Amino acid sequence: MASDIHTGSIDVLSNEEEHKTLIESKPKRRFIINPFRGFYNAVSSSKKNINSKMNFASDAQLNASTETSQSCSTLSHAVSMPVLTCPNCLQYRQDVDKLLSNNAELKKELKLSKAALEASLKSERSLRDRLATETQKQIKLSDKFEDLTLGSNRPTAVVEQYGSLYSEIRLDTLDSLDAFPQLADLDNLKNKLLFSVIVLSFRTCQQKIQQLKEKLLADVGITRNETKPEAMSASKTLEEAVSLYLKQSVDWYNLSQLTQEIQASIYSTLYDYPCLKQCSKLKVYIEECVKVSWKLCVQCPTYYLEFDCKIYSPNKHVRFHTSNADSNAVKSCLWPTLLEAKSKTCLYKGIVLT
Repeated sequence: MASDIHTGSIDVLSNEEEHKTLIESKPKRRFIINPFRGFYNAVSSSKKNINSKMNFASDAQLNASTETSQSCSTLSHAVSMPVLTCPNCLQYRQDVDKLLSNNAELKKELKLSKAALEASLKSERSLRDRLATETQKQIKLSDKFEDLTLGSNRPTAVVEQYGSLYSEIRLDTLDSLDAFPQLADLDNLKNKLLFSVIVLSFRTCQQKIQQLKEKLLADVGITRNETKPEAMSASKTLEEAVSLYLKQSVDWYNLSQLTQEIQASIYSTLYDYPCLKQCSKLKVYIEECVKVSWKLCVQCPTYYLEFDCKIYSPNKHVRFHTSNADSNAVKSCLWPTLLEAKSKTCLYKGIVLT
């Protein structure tokens, strides 16, 4: 029994020595305090494999490390933010908070500036588009510039067509009328007939366009007697839009009704000459007069015909080849003078007999 006890004592001492040796052989550790996170970062002072680190530390080492760190800050083992007592740390924290606050203010101002810049750019684009649209509209409605895309409907081309009515189509129609025995010796009647067709066509087209504009104004509740600036501006805008549409649609606008009205008027006036209905060239002449007159009436500034002058004017007239060159008294007008309504500029001289 005594030997057993003695043996047990030796074993206990042996275990204590091994435990002491084991503790001394453990790698020493030092602890660095992070005052802003509230927990410890353990850094091993030995270069042994990290997998062999101990999962625990002695109370003496923890107490020594804690006493060393109390000169800088007081930390809590909880996850919450520590209370800083070091003046340098407090000042640093205040500077960081101030910088963060300034950064937030600058971001807010930058966002507002970007929004203001985008609004300004959007407004600028809108004004630029409106200016471009208005410029294009003024060019299309102006007589100083011609839209080449209109082709044969350009003002200069339409004036040439007006001249061709007299110099070509009118002469062909006269030759066709001469073929009818009933009209063979009535040169004065034939000249007046063809003159009346162009004048009547022009007047009819003018009236039709005016009726279209007035109907559109009435449909939207605008009258000619409006005195309010807003209503007057709206009326002008609508009229300009209609004029532009009519100017661009002359090639496909249906003029058959106007042509039939003029034909019926001519036939009813000269009912004593039923042969006129059989003259195909006369029908073609009436159709061409209506078409050219429509093109003239939709121009902006508008055109008009002058045919009631009693005195010959070299700026507006050309003498017919059978005229008396010594006389300035106009006996009859064979072809109307084409003038611009606004400037009174002569675009095509009329043919008169003196």
